[in-house]
Amino acid sequence: MSRAKLQIGAVGHNQLAIGTGNLMPDPSFEGAFTAQLVAANSQWTLVGGNGSPKALRVNGTSATAASPSLRITELPVSPGNRFFLAFDYRVSADWAGNSVRFYLRWQDAAGAVLGYGTAIATPTPGAAWARVSQQVQAPAGTVAATVWLQDFQATAGTADFDNAEIRTVIGAGMVLAESIGTLELAAQSVTGEKVVAKSLTAREVKALSLTGDEIATNTLTARHIAAGSLSASRLAIGTNGNLVGDPPTKPAWSQPVWLARTRRSSPSRTEATTPPSGCASPRPPGRTAGSSTPPRPCCPVTVTGSPPTTRPPQTSPGPP
Repeated sequence: MSRAKLQIGAVGHNQLAIGTGNLMPDPSFEGAFTAQLVAANSQWTLVGGNGSPKALRVNGTSATAASPSLRITELPVSPGNRFFLAFDYRVSADWAGNSVRFYLRWQDAAGAVLGYGTAIATPTPGAAWARVSQQVQAPAGTVAATVWLQDFQATAGTADFDNAEIRTVIGAGMVLAESIGTLELAAQSVTGEKVVAKSLTAREVKALSLTGDEIATNTLTARHIAAGSLSASRLAIGTNGNLVGDPPTKPAWSQPVWLARTRRSSPSRTEATTPPSGCASPRPPGRTAGSSTPPRPCCPVTVTGSPPTTRPPQTSPGPP
């Protein structure tokens, strides 16, 4: 088969073998291996499959919730190994249960169970064939995994299984999409020279995962930031997340005053003597300095500095 025989986009990762190939013996349940399993387990039978001659069926009828299971085989496993599990499933219209499952049971050297790696499907009674997949990883201390099919917590009806897969996630140069995470990477193993230029964008970075701790000093300069892409909402300073420092607190004694002629001033006190833009002159038209008529009010201003000292009342000198 050459590329000329394949339609563009027709082959994805789920159509390709991954790693060392399918580790599931007789995955379509059509051979002598499955026939021997069925002969030794009365609840399990063979029926027509999903695009194949045969599939496995289990009868889940029970007075109380039960989980009929079929042990398929045992595989050697090392701690940290990751596997891709998948299977086709279908249940009868009268099926009642929690779920159908395909799983690996992790075991240590003494045979003790360390946990489970499970592909779980919640089927719709009477619906057509469907497929589910899941990635699982062996915990520390694992030396083997037994392979099981299960009709979990069932009380009625039948469940069918077909086309099961167990594949190593990484192997033989094949990598399953989204299979490499932080667990598979040694600390500081990915550096700038290992990343293709412009291949890492904000779309590939988890929100809030990149902080100053992950950026080397002087590596991020203005030429690395697109115009208009950096706003205050993307920045934080210190621990309170505020880009601008807290404004200074006004003195408790600070208050608006009406602009007037300065009769007495303190070296530590400042009063506005020039009206703000748009404000009327502090001296009414026609009045001159020294007039006994007080100035009319103008715009409010704020006095800053030390508190004003108490001034004795003064009387107007009156006309000469």
